[in-house]
Amino acid sequence: MVALWPLPAKIAELGEIAAARHPQLAPRIERAVAIAIGRDWAYWGDDLWDIRGYLVTTHSCTCPDVENSAPVFHGRRICKHQLTVILLNRAYADLETDVPISLYIHPQTH
Repeated sequence: MVALWPLPAKIAELGEIAAARHPQLAPRIERAVAIAIGRDWAYWGDDLWDIRGYLVTTHSCTCPDVENSAPVFHGRRICKHQLTVILLNRAYADLETDVPISLYIHPQTH
């Protein structure tokens, strides 16, 4: 069984909610939505993602923005790559499905 790609509408919805709740992050959230929907990422498992060439988890990223200019949110710097991972994880969780995330993320390999 190959899973369909049902996440774009959910990602857009979550992005709108997040931007309204956290206007200081709105520009980065908008970019994160575009990255997530555009599928400019790969999931490696165990909460490790490759987002546009940076290694990312929900709590860390190798991009220079995290070190230099990303806004502080809940005591840590957060970049658009981390926001992309957060949106993808939340959108998948909201699907309430038993289909493994890897089937949604890499449908061509299953």
